[in-house]
Amino acid sequence: YELFRNNRFEESLYLIDEGERLLRESQNGTDNSNQIASLENFKGFNLLALNRREDARKCFENALQVNPSSSQACAGLAELFFLDGKDEEAKAMFEWAVVNNPQNNFAKAGLSKINRLHGLPNEHNTLVKA
Repeated sequence: YELFRNNRFEESLYLIDEGERLLRESQNGTDNSNQIASLENFKGFNLLALNRREDARKCFENALQVNPSSSQACAGLAELFFLDGKDEEAKAMFEWAVVNNPQNNFAKAGLSKINRLHGLPNEHNTLVKA
């Protein structure tokens, strides 16, 4: 995380790949799916910072395959949709990210960003009943 905070994304990716390799090798019948999903998400955000969007998308999709309720994966895909000008898809994914983890500040900020662009209240979420 320190490398990420210091914009040393390539070094961060190397360590993430090494960590993921070690985690997969050490499974021994244990369920490491949440840890693997977390690593895939973190890898995706590093790749997103390097503007390697297609690689980032694959990481977020991998994370969702391992953990279908991954708020970070939903938020990462939402950001990619937003960057590609796909506002409807971005809003839907930010909404799922917030529903999956209401404390995900990145997802909440993303949802607020897309809602403001469309003249909606910051916390507008079609998945949450009032």
